[in-house]
Amino acid sequence: MEEQAQYHDSNKHIVMIIISVLLTAIIVGSAVYFWQKSTNERKINMLKQKISSIEEQMLSIKNTQIQITPNPANKPSVTLKPLISRSPTLTNSSTINWKTYTDSQYRFSFQYPSIYILGKLREDLPLLNHNIYWYISNHSYKDCRGDCPMTSLVKKITINNQEAMKIKGKIGAIGGNIPQSYVKYEIAVPQSSNYLIFVLWELPQDNLKQYSYNREPQEIPQKEESMFDRIVSTTRFLN
Repeated sequence: MEEQAQYHDSNKHIVMIIISVLLTAIIVGSAVYFWQKSTNERKINMLKQKISSIEEQMLSIKNTQIQITPNPANKPSVTLKPLISRSPTLTNSSTINWKTYTDSQYRFSFQYPSIYILGKLREDLPLLNHNIYWYISNHSYKDCRGDCPMTSLVKKITINNQEAMKIKGKIGAIGGNIPQSYVKYEIAVPQSSNYLIFVLWELPQDNLKQYSYNREPQEIPQKEESMFDRIVSTTRFLN
């Protein structure tokens, strides 16, 4: 009888252990399952958010680049906007931070970039950025006789209601000059027979000694000429 009771208790203990192991396995397995499910759901949600964000960006790009507008024939026309911005249009505001030069004797003024250096080539001849100077003369380019500079362009223009001429050309070594190109503006001074002359030279006028008399003149860079044009266009005569 005692052996049967011990056997019965042993079997009961084994069954309890098996049940405990099974319950533990079920609990642990369930926990792992729900943890993996929760983790996967978070990942899925994150992926959905990223996909949604990408779709919104793509839609924004499409709306920015393409505009579809109906035309009178009821056929849609597609206009593509450039991705690269173009250079800004030149306006008066482009000179807002420029400096102003005023000549109180001859009563005129003009503006120039603040980074340009203003100096003097000689006492009566101002020099801007090493290669621009200006002066008052009672002689026009048309009055030149003899060994005159070569001209490749003569153009009549108007600057702030004043008649002017734009002249482009070259000078040679005759007369001891260093050969170089130039751009010149000749502006008629109001109520006078004089002219206000602006000249842009190819070379720095305060350092010509480094150049040879045998050199060939080169074209002035377009960017430099365009800036010179803008400077001269700001010229105004004072009342």
